[in-house]
Amino acid sequence: MLYFWMLCAAAAGGACRFLISNWVAHYWQRPFPLPTLLVNLSGALLLGVLWAGQTAQQLSQTQWQIYALAALGSFTTVSSLNLQLVSLLRNHNRFSAIFYLLFSVLGGLGLLLLGSYWGRWWW
Repeated sequence: MLYFWMLCAAAAGGACRFLISNWVAHYWQRPFPLPTLLVNLSGALLLGVLWAGQTAQQLSQTQWQIYALAALGSFTTVSSLNLQLVSLLRNHNRFSAIFYLLFSVLGGLGLLLLGSYWGRWWW
């Protein structure tokens, strides 16, 4: 039964990514990959909240696998980050590529930590 719920959560995470990315892309008509960046950063924040819940033993291992690994794993993907990064480099947008990479990694880490801080208060 766990696999069924993980499949459902992964489908929901992927669908949310698709909807949010397309909604942001509708309003953001520039070469910088803001939709991917916003999805990945929001996923890092949510992962931090869930991580705090697991650390506080408020989430079971099964809940962690469903929410963090399946839902957020399909919501945020490293492959999309890499694809956008290579696209920026191929189009000779080196400054944007460096900014995107640094902001993705450092911003994601910062939001993960912020989410874990908020999660300690939440849980």
